[in-house]
Amino acid sequence: MFEVGEYIVYGCKGVCQVEEITHIDIPGSNKDRLYYVLAPLEDRNGKIYAPTDNAKVAMRKVITRQEAEQLIEEMPQIEELWVVNEKQRELQYKEALKTCDFRAWISIIKTLYFRKKRADRSGQKNNIFG
Repeated sequence: MFEVGEYIVYGCKGVCQVEEITHIDIPGSNKDRLYYVLAPLEDRNGKIYAPTDNAKVAMRKVITRQEAEQLIEEMPQIEELWVVNEKQRELQYKEALKTCDFRAWISIIKTLYFRKKRADRSGQKNNIFG
């Protein structure tokens, strides 16, 4: 559970600050359910009401500078994602992107980068996703 004042990344909405953790009084909603009231940094007038037990939208703490530097150091050791079947590869990419696992994201980026380089070298059509 996040705390009031904490900065988090909320799905594709980006960085938000947790302003409040409360119950909301909206017709049809579960009055016992707790919600984060989030203020997106990109839209200070906006508000997002996200259930604290939400499993659909990925939420995570903003990483620290030290964590980011550590991740950069680990990049050379992070393996490419090798999936031969195109449909399975696409599903694996989508699942990885839904997570908050930076190593999985780096794996996808490295895979796409090296696939493009190999295609360029061999003169193949540049379809890095397929």
